[in-house]
Parts: sequence; C-alpha cells; structure tokens
Amino acid sequence: MKKKPEASPQSVTILTPDDLVPLQTQLDAQAAQLAAHEALLQEHEERLTILEGTAPPEPPEPVGPPVDKATWEASMLEWGVIHGDALATLPEVELLGHIYYDMPRVMYQIADYTEAPEPWNTYAKRALVYFRDVYVLPNNGAVPGYENFTHGLRMDFERTGDVVSKDAAIRLSHEAMYAADWTDPNYVTHHSKSREVAYAILSYINAEALGEPTRDIRARYVTQSYAYFAQWYDTASWGEWQVSPFMTAITAQALIADWEETADARCLPALTGLADWLWTAAYDPPTHAMLYQLNPDCVSEGGLSTTGAPDLNMLIAPLYSWLWAQTGDATARDRFDELLLGQANAYLAGGKQFDQNYWWAFAGMAWREAAPQEGTG
Repeated sequence: MKKKPEASPQSVTILTPDDLVPLQTQLDAQAAQLAAHEALLQEHEERLTILEGTAPPEPPEPVGPPVDKATWEASMLEWGVIHGDALATLPEVELLGHIYYDMPRVMYQIADYTEAPEPWNTYAKRALVYFRDVYVLPNNGAVPGYENFTHGLRMDFERTGDVVSKDAAIRLSHEAMYAADWTDPNYVTHHSKSREVAYAILSYINAEALGEPTRDIRARYVTQSYAYFAQWYDTASWGEWQVSPFMTAITAQALIADWEETADARCLPALTGLADWLWTAAYDPPTHAMLYQLNPDCVSEGGLSTTGAPDLNMLIAPLYSWLWAQTGDATARDRFDELLLGQANAYLAGGKQFDQNYWWAFAGMAWREAAPQEGTG
C-alpha cells in the first residue's frame, strides 16, 4: 500500500487584539442591518395581515346602550298619558303643582323622542295654556324665581307660531323674581339662590333664541353660578340652608346651555369637579341614587338624608353623560347608568315628580348614546 505524502506545513497568521477591532465593528454593523431588515419584515407582515382581514385592529370600547333604558321609556309612556289626561280633570288649584318642572317642555320632548305628535302635543298645549294664560300673563311675568320656566313656551312658539307664548317667555326673562336687570347683585351671591339664578340664565338664553338681544346680566349670572361651587364644597358656608345635589345639577344645566353658545372654558373643569364631589358626598349605592339633602343643620328639609332619592336621579344624571360626551371618561358614563338604574324606583305618581324625571333627561340620554368627541378620553 502506497503511503500518502505528508502535507506540507502552512503558515499561520496570529491576530492581535488590535486586529480584531475592525472585524468586530463590521460584525456589529451587519447585526444592526439584519435587525432592521427583520423589523421591516415584521411590519410588512402585520400590514398584510390587517389588509387580508385576518386580524383587524382592536376596536375602541363600544358605547353600548344605557342600562335599563327600556324601563325609563315604558314609564315615560305610561305615566305621561296618566298625567297628560289629568290636565283635563284636576281642579285648577292643583294644576300649578302638577305641571311644575315645565310640563309643556316635557310633553313636547316626548313627542320629539317618540316621533308621535299625539297625544303629546295636545298635552303640552293644555299644560301651557294654563301656565301661560292663567298664571304668567295675569301676573305680568312677575312670578317667583323658581317658577321661571320658559323652555316650553319657546318650544310652543317654534312649533306653532303662537306669539302669545313667545311674548310670555320674553316677559318671564325680564319680570320673574331675580331675572330683572335691576336685581341687586347682593341678593344672589349666596348659594341658596342658585336655582333661581339658573332659571334666569335659561330664560335669557330662550329669550335670545326668540330674537331678544343678549343682556349683560346673563354673563354676570353665569360668573355668579361658578362662584356657588366653592360654597357647596365648603360646609362652613352652609349655615342652615338647603344643600341638595339636584339643585347643583340645575345650575349645571344652565352652565351647559351657556357653554353651548359661548364655549366658556370654565365649564368642563368646574362640572368635572362638581360631578366627582357629588359622587363622593351624596351617592347612596344601595338605592343607586343621590341623597336628597346634605346639610345636617337644614332642619326645614329634614337634615342630612340617610337614603337616596331616586325620583331626583334624572335631574342629576345628564351632568354625567355630558361629561362622558365631552371627555370619553367611562367613569362618567357608568355613573349615568347607575343613576338611570336607580330611576326605575322613582316615584312617578305625582305630576311634578314625573316632569322632573323627563325635564332634562332627553338631553342626557342623547349625550349618553353619543360617541365621545374625537381627541377626548
């Protein structure tokens, strides 16, 4: 067997640490380039997957319907007919209390909501004729500030062209207690006048919608309303006066109505703070409702309430759905739903209680069901 020739020895290059530096640099550059390619490939694969429809982007949280809306609607129809029919049979002495919280507005809103003019338009006109012709006009509009309801009058003129309703709404905005331009500002600095000031603001807005010029007192009263917030939060300012969540919400309604025309930058932060304070100070979880009254020293209103008052829920709930519509804050949305859930236990057998449950609630329901504004959340 023939022996293989031995391999000739080869020279070996010995590398020093300095020689390795350029090689490592080159390897690092190649690794970075490879990582960039892999990232680009991954991005292309993700785009392709989305285009093919196999993995669509995660959708935003759906708005969804409010809880227990069906109960609220069923009660609206059942009790609306009962209280509308009662307008034809109640003695006159009981009618003013029956239509309190602007029954004409409530009935016209039900007509709009159900897209069924009757019997709601008839009910609205019947309530309005009493309020306007028997109460407001014989008193030349000089009614107590807590009776300064102009929205139904405005709606009647806009629907029917009845100038008597237009004139009555404008007269209330000038003559109702605390609404006149000559009202001494010192009369309204205390939070005990917050409701009357709120109704005055709403009457100014309605009068302007009917063609009246803007009055300086509107802006003054809006500023005064924002000043009430600090008084509500400070128990030292309560004295023996009523401090009720529903009254703070009436102020909120007026400030939102003003904000819709002026975009007042004070509105959103102020109402956010109010909503949080109310939930901490007044919400009663067992009843899904706000307490009626917070001041233990207000003996005339029973002191500090110990349980919720669900028949007032829908005066307050729209505050939360407005915040949801403005901010996309799910907490505000869920709080509206909590109050709507409690409303199922509301006492609706009185005309006043029925009216207060549907007075501002239609706006609240619309805000609840609207998608929050873009850029919020």
